[in-house]
Amino acid sequence: MLKNLTLLASAFLLTSCNIWGGIDSPSGDAQILSAARGCFDRADYVCAGEYYAKLSTGMNDTRLSETAFVKMAENGIFSVSDLVASLGDGRGSGNSINTIAVAIAARGKTAGTLRVILDEQFVAAGGIVDTHLRAYTRFMIALAMTAQVLSNAVGSDGVLSRSDIAADPTQCVNTSGVTGCTEPVGTALVDNGLPGSWAGSATDANWGTTANLDMFITASQEADTQFNALSGSGLGVVQALGTLGGLGNLPAPQRLGMLQTLFQ
Repeated sequence: MLKNLTLLASAFLLTSCNIWGGIDSPSGDAQILSAARGCFDRADYVCAGEYYAKLSTGMNDTRLSETAFVKMAENGIFSVSDLVASLGDGRGSGNSINTIAVAIAARGKTAGTLRVILDEQFVAAGGIVDTHLRAYTRFMIALAMTAQVLSNAVGSDGVLSRSDIAADPTQCVNTSGVTGCTEPVGTALVDNGLPGSWAGSATDANWGTTANLDMFITASQEADTQFNALSGSGLGVVQALGTLGGLGNLPAPQRLGMLQTLFQ
């Protein structure tokens, strides 16, 4: 499964091998797309966006998908390399989500405004006609959202620990352990909130509010759904996303489930 997931990521990783990347006035979709990718490779995201906007309607799927990655990179939220790095030599697990969350926190990209950007790209990706490309793009955005929400729990020491998830991890041992499973004092990942589903325009503004468990569970569930639509079922990080997405809607079980899944 690691091989499939890594190949999935690398297959869509934009490459710097662009024949027309240096042409001053590219014309036609092939040259414009290559120029856009060349700008992306140079981290010139404004340039990349301008070229993607020039693609014909026949290239709309590519434009929507790759623009999502440009927006995530431009805002320092998430990249395919984050996923690849998090997998390491194993198949990935809840620890992969932790690793990405810590990286996002280290970049200082925990704000609600960035979740709104991810939401905008997720909604826009719904316009991708190719089912495989749509599922891949939405999976990556939802994975980014899962980790970005979780990044709000990362402690001031720059490490995500069990005590960042539950007030008393040793007492948070079952769903009735409400005392131990309460939110830690001063956490930026609070218990309840919205959205409880990823339904588009009706929930867009909610992503900009304080990071909360409902956001985390919703994003995990959506990432799992999109990956299943992409290739059936998965292990490792995808299995972890499925477990997290299936947690109940009460804070204690959610925090207990997060401890059990993210710190295996």
